[in-house]
Amino acid sequence: MVYHWIGVVHFLMFAKRQTIKQVEPGGGFAPHFADDDLLPAVVINDANGDRLSLSYRTYEALRLTFRSGEAHYWSRGRQAICCTGEHIGSVQRVTAILVDERQDALLLHTNLAGPNSCRVGYRSCSYLKLLQDADGTHQLRSFENAPAFYAEANDACLPNATRL
Repeated sequence: MVYHWIGVVHFLMFAKRQTIKQVEPGGGFAPHFADDDLLPAVVINDANGDRLSLSYRTYEALRLTFRSGEAHYWSRGRQAICCTGEHIGSVQRVTAILVDERQDALLLHTNLAGPNSCRVGYRSCSYLKLLQDADGTHQLRSFENAPAFYAEANDACLPNATRL
């Protein structure tokens, strides 16, 4: 299923999941939130097809995304709903939402209002590549250039979302 934005949706009521035939062929939008009440979503940049992040939506975050047209997500680190990029000037405007056949994962297509989407200043939240050395140890290497800004600028507005 693909949901395109024509304008702002003011009210959203998800269908109740009743049968496989209703869910899989797309008889109605009836998302399946996991036991932790979260729905994963991969976020894609429409301008170049790059993936920006893997994030999670609660019912309310998804409702806010539909209502505003801007990507809202559940921050597992902050335990709060956030509007992507609102504190760094790089809001993600949703252009389409693709829904998988089980309706338990989303693919959000977005346009960025700024140069990056990651709260630590990189274009993508997935800016690290995991490499395995010959001795079997693992290393993380950034495959993006230096960040556009430093995390301290963002963390001054909000508590750091990274959990130790």
